[in-house]
Amino acid sequence: MRKISLLIIGALILGITFVILPQPTYAMTGSGTVGDPYMIYNATDLQNMSSGLTSYYELANDIDASETSTWNAGAGFVPVGTSASPFSGFFDGKGYTITGLYINRGGTSDVGLFGAITSTAAGVTRYIRNVNLVDSYIHGAGHVGTLVGYQKPPFFSTALTHIEYVSVVNSTISSNGNAGGLIGLLTSYITIEYCSADDISLDTGSTGGLIGVMDSATSGGTTIYRCAATDITISYSAPYGSHTGSSGGFVGSAYAGAGDIASGVIRECYCDGSVTLSAVGAYQAYYVGGFSGNSYRTCFYDCFSMTDVTTINGYGVGGFIGSGNCASNCYSAGAVVTTSSSVVGGFLGRLEGGCGSNCFWDKETSGQATSACGTGKLTSEMKLETTFTNAGWDFDSVWGVFPIVNYGYPFLLYNTVYYQAVWFQPIDIIHGTTLPDRAENEDGIITWGTNPDGILVGVTDITGEYEPGNYTFPQGMIGPSDMIGPTGQQDRTSEIGTLVDNPFYPLIKALSDHTGIPVSLWWIIIVSIIVMIAMVVTYKYLPHQMIVALVGGGLSAFFYGMGIYPFWVPLIFAVMALAIILGERSPTV
Repeated sequence: MRKISLLIIGALILGITFVILPQPTYAMTGSGTVGDPYMIYNATDLQNMSSGLTSYYELANDIDASETSTWNAGAGFVPVGTSASPFSGFFDGKGYTITGLYINRGGTSDVGLFGAITSTAAGVTRYIRNVNLVDSYIHGAGHVGTLVGYQKPPFFSTALTHIEYVSVVNSTISSNGNAGGLIGLLTSYITIEYCSADDISLDTGSTGGLIGVMDSATSGGTTIYRCAATDITISYSAPYGSHTGSSGGFVGSAYAGAGDIASGVIRECYCDGSVTLSAVGAYQAYYVGGFSGNSYRTCFYDCFSMTDVTTINGYGVGGFIGSGNCASNCYSAGAVVTTSSSVVGGFLGRLEGGCGSNCFWDKETSGQATSACGTGKLTSEMKLETTFTNAGWDFDSVWGVFPIVNYGYPFLLYNTVYYQAVWFQPIDIIHGTTLPDRAENEDGIITWGTNPDGILVGVTDITGEYEPGNYTFPQGMIGPSDMIGPTGQQDRTSEIGTLVDNPFYPLIKALSDHTGIPVSLWWIIIVSIIVMIAMVVTYKYLPHQMIVALVGGGLSAFFYGMGIYPFWVPLIFAVMALAIILGERSPTV
């Protein structure tokens, strides 16, 4: 009995220890081809991308890059690619997260995880996708972004770059200009989709929450679609004798090619936060906007800004655009506070070229009664669907309005919790996961997607009410920064255990709250005790090692199926059973 009890306890401890202890790190593997990409396991592997600027790369796991703060005598990580030799390879983060990237290179331009990127081959689309960058510090002289410092224009118009499903969370960015939460300087023949920057701090002019400068004036072909910049803080006071550069909550400056007014397009994007710029004496804070500081021939379609704008000695200041033109079906609802400033408007400060169409601003929250473009409305009118549908806005597939969402202002349907629901089947899967995945395959993983008719999801609160096939959440006041992001972003995490109608959950939640041990680990501990008791009881009444091993293996396989155990635990029992069989067949001497 003592021998079999020790065997049981040893097997369970081995399985649980494998789950708890950190896994070993590996050196980069693969050959760098499309069929066999280099697999990146750690920060050193990230740095080694500089040795193969045209190769294929994938992340193999989450990466803690905090060690980069001690690299190179405090200068940190060396950006991958330069303007002379840009990165022109392929990078897929596979949904993993890089945490703690540190770059401190105040004398260097083109600074970010990727210093400079481009696409070199005609007819080939290079990509960077599916990665999350969290808790980064990025400092450079100019062209600075958390993901990319500088996107160099390609030689061929068919040599394209595609950046998608990238999120940046809690990034501090410092530079002398052309800085953005995601990208510092963006040029041409590039598409950016479903990307976001959240909780971003920038300390310079010529700055945007997502993109610093979008300059496609020489060639065009630039599109930003369904992206967001939330909880943005831009604060800069120009030194005496200097003007500030253009700054906005989403993009600092946006230019497009003279031959085609639509060669630069930003569509279905939004921002919130604050932009504060000041200048001294005869010098001015030039072109400051809630969404874009300065735009020329770049068109904004179906976008909104909740960003507050504050200027001292400002010129060309607006709730949506500071100076520029070409916006359609857009609105702003942030404050516009100015001191000693001129050419100020609720929506647009300085009109350059033709005016846009069907745009609005909130006269009460902005504090501005006039604008160079757009129509001012009272706050109550800004929260009425008819205000916008009478102007031709699409409230079927693009916009929505609901009192508890986005403070009652119109919101974009693609990226709003109100139009997302949880689906999972079977309902007894309780293993933790990361939101959102939107796979919509009912495989037991939490899925965020479009609601079925009649299902309303108000907030991201993890306490939901179960209905057949889905969970709904209680309603409450939320703002744009509370909205769940699109596919690939992992800025909100939760454990399915908190959503399952399971009789053990109240006990496990209480244990987690009092001990600080994660809910998912408590599930492992509880079911391990259950397995241990079952094996001991089995041995008492059926004292045969093989039967005991089969009971332990069967229960562990069951809990693996529920998502509590990793596959290693039933594997251990299988090995144990095999060892018992071989031991029983061995001749006794």
